[in-house]
Amino acid sequence: MRMVIRILTPLTVAGLLVGLAAPVASAAVAQVSATVETAPIHGSGDAADDPAIWIHPTDPSKSTIIGTDKSTDGHGLVVYDLSGRELFYYPDGRMNNVDVRYNFPLGSSRVGLVGASNRVRSLDFYKVNESDGSLTKVGSFAPTANIGTPRGFSFYHSQETGKYFAYVTDIGKVEQWELDGSTGSVTGRLVRSWTVSGPAHTEGLVADDEMKRLYIAQEDIGGIWRYGAEPGDSTAGTIVVSTTENGGDIVQDIKGISIYYGSGGAGYLLAASQGSNRFHVYARDDNRPLGAFAIPAGNGIDAVTGMDGIDVTNFGVGGPFPQGFFVTQDTANDNGQRQNFKAVPWQSIAAAYAPALLVDAAYDPRKIGAGTPTPDPPDTTITSKPANPASSTSAQFSFTSASASATFDCSLDSAAFANCISPVSYTGLSDGAHTFQVRASDQNGADPTPASYTWTVDTTPPAGDTTPPETAITSGPPATSTSTSASFAFTSSEANSTFQCSLDGAPRVACTSPQTYTGLSTGSHTFGA
Repeated sequence: MRMVIRILTPLTVAGLLVGLAAPVASAAVAQVSATVETAPIHGSGDAADDPAIWIHPTDPSKSTIIGTDKSTDGHGLVVYDLSGRELFYYPDGRMNNVDVRYNFPLGSSRVGLVGASNRVRSLDFYKVNESDGSLTKVGSFAPTANIGTPRGFSFYHSQETGKYFAYVTDIGKVEQWELDGSTGSVTGRLVRSWTVSGPAHTEGLVADDEMKRLYIAQEDIGGIWRYGAEPGDSTAGTIVVSTTENGGDIVQDIKGISIYYGSGGAGYLLAASQGSNRFHVYARDDNRPLGAFAIPAGNGIDAVTGMDGIDVTNFGVGGPFPQGFFVTQDTANDNGQRQNFKAVPWQSIAAAYAPALLVDAAYDPRKIGAGTPTPDPPDTTITSKPANPASSTSAQFSFTSASASATFDCSLDSAAFANCISPVSYTGLSDGAHTFQVRASDQNGADPTPASYTWTVDTTPPAGDTTPPETAITSGPPATSTSTSASFAFTSSEANSTFQCSLDGAPRVACTSPQTYTGLSTGSHTFGA
């Protein structure tokens, strides 16, 4: 049992946290080249579609990029490391959009969950194996017939109820499914559905778990719609971003959208403008426009054009991305290669704006969905105990717990646990092995692994000991004395010896050291022990 609380304050984490309010950026289009590109996708033609970032729970450098392949010949999911090298390929279907959430309750475990829309009319789910970043399929179900071809996909975790949801879209139709992993396999229950008004085609979508919002990108002469993310929220949305035809700042088609999380509700909504080869940044709170950036050729990597899905993380994952990164699909890869994904360090994007955008590499998005951790029951420690083996038929134990409110229950030799306090003593023990157990309990439950000690009581003298003990008188009266009293102290060469004493040849009687005599007559006297 441990709790790490790391409290980070804005002004004390130099280089990790720079400003918490979203700045107003200039109208100029920032130019930021990619530093990493993935291996080409497996399918030919328009194959790559959407990436998602999975962050490793203990070693961020082992985080991965998960990309979709919607082609008929590639059809699947590909897992890349942070250098862009392909790690795993799963040809499971024509995967369109993909998303990740953490701490999903699957059976008796909490897992990183990957979900994807499969154009073969299903929503498919995988758990991430933390040891190597590989995926294991843990469920699949079909949306209703209203979703002819599942395209857009997003997870949502409700902080109100702790439940996880999946959204799927196609041609303006939207469905929200409540997810259940209690049996060890992911299933879904439809809880809300509606149709986005205006142009029919919808694909890009993302949920803001903290602000309880859902954003849906509408292609053609459209924009980005914002809805409440809870299943009981209204299906009447608000258009917060418009295309240039409607007086807005973004050129159609609007494709992938993603959330950059920052501390205290700061951060950004990002959107891909396929028609202008640009990416737009909007304030996370009120969705006001903050300008755009493009990804030209540089660092030996070709420019990003005709992009589709995107993802972003603020979290520092080390290596090439110590302060998070942005990743996008690239439609036209260089030298005629098949499509792939390009990644840009977030700090490079932030620095290209004037004033600079927020950089908050310390805020941990993996905590979204974790809920309030349930404290563990208290541990129990035995602090003193008898020797093993022991010749005594009595035993005393002391014990403690780190929980200040803990009470204790004890058990000897598999007897029922009963309330006890430290120290506890036992007497009249028989020869042989004995086992003592003690467990602490507090408001979080009882210690599931009681502290235990086994020892052996043996009151039989060592076998083969036929040598009598030696007795030594350690103190007595002077050889000549005027006192009529005398006291003698004595000891034995063997532990647990008993003594018999005699004065002036009288029969020996049991005695203990020191032995005292009074009323002695004048003359010579002899003491024996």
